[in-house]
Amino acid sequence: MCARGETVACPDDRCVGVSVPGSFAEFTVAAERNCIVLPDAVSFTDGAFMACVGTTAYAALRRLEVTAHESLAVFGLGPVGLSCVLVAKALGLRVVGMDGVPERLELALACGADEVVDGRAADPVAALQAFSRVPGIDWINGVDHLIETSGSAPARRCMLPAIRRGGKIAIVGVGSDEVILNPSHIHGKAATLIGSVVFPLGWSWEFVRFLATSGMSFEPAVTHRFALDDAQEALRIADEARGGKVVFLPNGE
Repeated sequence: MCARGETVACPDDRCVGVSVPGSFAEFTVAAERNCIVLPDAVSFTDGAFMACVGTTAYAALRRLEVTAHESLAVFGLGPVGLSCVLVAKALGLRVVGMDGVPERLELALACGADEVVDGRAADPVAALQAFSRVPGIDWINGVDHLIETSGSAPARRCMLPAIRRGGKIAIVGVGSDEVILNPSHIHGKAATLIGSVVFPLGWSWEFVRFLATSGMSFEPAVTHRFALDDAQEALRIADEARGGKVVFLPNGE
């Protein structure tokens, strides 16, 4: 796993911000193989997204083997979910987002989501199924793909009912330990479930090319920018989980 770039699965992985000091600093030391030259078309903000949430979104979509014009539901519209919306739209998918925070529903629409569903509604699954339907095609009653980023037990209960027969689910979010899925329901729907944990290192180079050639940017998902001196306030806002991505500007610009 280590040799092929699946560093997150490596028992000796030294993850920045976890097992070694983080990178909220003006300068930091990084392994050479982790450093990517950004072309002029890719901003440093986009590069910051690439370091985690952006490429995590790209990896989930790549593992789902999505095709343009298919439908995708994104559960949880925080920074990872919003990144999924942006990348999926750049890939040509129809996207519906679900969250229970009004501000994040608005953000998803600003990031290009075709529709949003309030997870607090009486029957969010019915709204997701309605989004999936194509006039004249009566066998579709659920989205083709679903990415779960929230880690929420109520959201996870909606996963299987929201996809069509033969649909695929990528579980990205962590959170609730509650047991949700019945294997018989997975079998009955001929569903595919994938645990998508960040991304292989080599996909970073692939993704930077995708950003440079597609013209996609993560800027619409950014709601706050702070200097490092204001880190405490920045982390407080991020912890509220009501906005989009909070970005540090080490040089204050």
